[in-house]
Amino acid sequence: MVLFLRQTLSRNKLVELLASRPSASKHLINYLTSINELSAVVDILSGLGRYNEAGLVLYKQALLASKGTQLDSRASRLKTVLSQSQMLRHPDAPYVIGKQDLKF
Repeated sequence: MVLFLRQTLSRNKLVELLASRPSASKHLINYLTSINELSAVVDILSGLGRYNEAGLVLYKQALLASKGTQLDSRASRLKTVLSQSQMLRHPDAPYVIGKQDLKF
């Protein structure tokens, strides 16, 4: 049912509906994560105001995208993710950015 609503409703209406039904949002986010639609997960989490989780999903997405690539390329992708607004809202963002700068 939630997948049908996702396809037919506008983003704002879907987020409004999911905000009032945490169980449905949890199931949709788990499903989208399992099929690796991480950008859709980030969009929904951001719409729900769950910026910390959205930042972590972005970080995971960057790690998956750079798997098997050169170290410089991976570092560049991670720096891009860390500088995005969802990640910067996390209280530990400065520590993660500092650690990432030290590693690469």
